[in-house]
Amino acid sequence: MVKIDRCETCKSISKCEVCGKSILRFEHIGVRAVQGKNQSGIWHFANPCGHLVKTKYSSANVKYNGGPLWKNGYVWQNVYWGNFFSKDSSSAWVKNIEKATFDIESDKSYSGELSQYNVGIGKFVPFIIIKSDPPSKISDAEIKQALMKWINSNIVSNFGSKGAYNIFFPPGVTVLLSPTEASCKIFCDYHNSIDGSKGPFYTVEPYPCNRGCNQCNNNLLDTLVQGLSEEMVELKTDMDPGSGWVIGNEELCDFCDHNFVCNQLSTGEFVNSWYEEKRKTCWTSNSRFEIEKRKRVENRKKLMELLIIVGGLIGGFSLLSQQTTYAIAAMFGIFLTSSLLYYILILESEENQSGILYKLLHPFNRYCGLLVAFTFSSLLGLLFYRSINYQIFSTDFLNFTILETILLILIGDYLYRIPRN
Repeated sequence: MVKIDRCETCKSISKCEVCGKSILRFEHIGVRAVQGKNQSGIWHFANPCGHLVKTKYSSANVKYNGGPLWKNGYVWQNVYWGNFFSKDSSSAWVKNIEKATFDIESDKSYSGELSQYNVGIGKFVPFIIIKSDPPSKISDAEIKQALMKWINSNIVSNFGSKGAYNIFFPPGVTVLLSPTEASCKIFCDYHNSIDGSKGPFYTVEPYPCNRGCNQCNNNLLDTLVQGLSEEMVELKTDMDPGSGWVIGNEELCDFCDHNFVCNQLSTGEFVNSWYEEKRKTCWTSNSRFEIEKRKRVENRKKLMELLIIVGGLIGGFSLLSQQTTYAIAAMFGIFLTSSLLYYILILESEENQSGILYKLLHPFNRYCGLLVAFTFSSLLGLLFYRSINYQIFSTDFLNFTILETILLILIGDYLYRIPRN
């Protein structure tokens, strides 16, 4: 694995622009900036002076620099630092964060699509609450020291380079990346590594800022989750900041922040977009497409319900007639009613894939529908033929049954092929 001390952005910088001192190396940190304050991306902190050196390196191309990437089975652990999180009044806050982190990581459209960057899906171990309060002002160096202390004392799990920690802070704590770069004033959140490609890796999540970190609404939880989603994505794709997948001096979410769009997972959480290389665009949630899909499904249901009524009326009217023509109409009407009714059941079951109906019917796909519709219409057809004094196994009846079967297969197959998304 590589260790990024110098990258394409900073390789030619020899002196700090703030203090004028010589620079031995840079520490690269993936930072989400407060809106209007600096620019989100990979921030370069000069060593040994510690000043932020503003760098510019833009590119429209995604590049992999050879560093560590998140693999399937890597582990997350949420760490809540402060007595604030152990109070009963904070239990709902912690519960909501736990749900959000799980939803972000498990969402197939959001985190699952990161597989195009050779990135896997992680799992979780139980969260930890550190009841001792952090100082009201804390530097990144102090956070690193605390995390190593917790690992060495077995207070938190030891993942080595195969996992990461989300560290959450209580209200009233200011995190400092330098004496002048403070949380909520200059940045919202960030991710970093203690020892380059070796880890441990972590994200830092200050208590949500009142302004500058949420372009969708003023909800504090949504503010936190937006930043959390970005840091989790960027940690997975660029575990040692600058050594993984980057676009110039930006990580995958930073690139999309220029044209910010509010996105939500199907579970409701607001998340930040990341750049999809295979589609050459920023990730967009399916929420609005789901709304459109539901409208199409509802319209389709209304049409089918109308056809069912028509089919039922045709079948019922035929009971009053002794004519062969109406008997044929009855067969078709019953077939139409039963097959469309089945299709509606399938639509409803696919909207609720945890339901028993879905579990029972889905494995059989359209063949179950064909069997149900054919059996139902044939049984009722037998009754109708009996009612108009036809012999059940007459030539006419067999011809009608064959015709019905052909129609059933053709129409049932067509209904099955109607797009559902």
